[in-house]
Amino acid sequence: MGLSIKREDTETLARRVAALTGESLTDAIHAALEERMKQLGHALPPADRRDADMQAWFAALDARPRTADVRGWRQIEEEDLYGPDGQPIA
Repeated sequence: MGLSIKREDTETLARRVAALTGESLTDAIHAALEERMKQLGHALPPADRRDADMQAWFAALDARPRTADVRGWRQIEEEDLYGPDGQPIA
């Protein structure tokens, strides 16, 4: 994934911060943006919290009842979503 910085002074500033902190350019920019999010009152949850939230979501998903329909998605698509003419069923 790429990022194009159009302002030369912004790139210079990012490189200076990275050099002063010993971080990679990506890490320096990430830290600066995280700090800005905190200032705006939108702090990101810590990584361990995100992991716990994802695990809880997957556990809830796994706890849902399974359907008796054992068809694959292609078969469901062919039988339930499209008619014999290949057009979507309304």
